[in-house]
Amino acid sequence: MRARTVNGMLSFWLFLSIFVWQHSRFQLVNTWLVALGVMSVVLLALSAVPRVRFLNAALGFWLSATALLTITSDSFTSLHNFVVGLTIAAFAVVPDIGPVDRRPYEEPAEPYGPSAPTLVVR
Repeated sequence: MRARTVNGMLSFWLFLSIFVWQHSRFQLVNTWLVALGVMSVVLLALSAVPRVRFLNAALGFWLSATALLTITSDSFTSLHNFVVGLTIAAFAVVPDIGPVDRRPYEEPAEPYGPSAPTLVVR
């Protein structure tokens, strides 16, 4: 699985976690904004600029740092955000393995040969 896809799934989980259990006000807003930012960067990295993925490392470290700062208010959410933030940062610095297939679309070959008669010259 490609690293950008994993970061996209982590971003989706981060957004869903807001609704699964209770967050403090700061953690809710921070988690929501980081999830939105990570998903935006993932989409941009997949479509146009692959090097923008390093912004996800910064967002992951931000999420982890703010989780450490708010550990007294809600320890489960802080631990969750710390782990998810570090995982996002780790997958952001990992390059995608394998070449990206950028060949243009080719129509499928006809199963019974070409439709136009061919002239064989001897």
